Amino acid sequence: MKLLAALCEARMPSTVFEPDDIEKLLVLKVTGFVEADIPPMLLDEESYRYSAPAVVLKVTERGFAACQTHEQKA
Repeated sequence: MKLLAALCEARMPSTVFEPDDIEKLLVLKVTGFVEADIPPMLLDEESYRYSAPAVVLKVTERGFAACQTHEQKA
């Protein structure tokens, strides 16, 4: 939820560089909280990595609602 909360406050489009955050972003995209371009993964000397940073295009209404619900519970 920390990533979603940060994205709710961020100016769009927003670039995500860290692989762990890109993994979280993938979950946020699949659940409909954000619209984002997620780069493909590449095999690089026996390990996987993302080919480029991810770009968040927007936080959806569902994403903003989740942020508000989480803030109310905190």
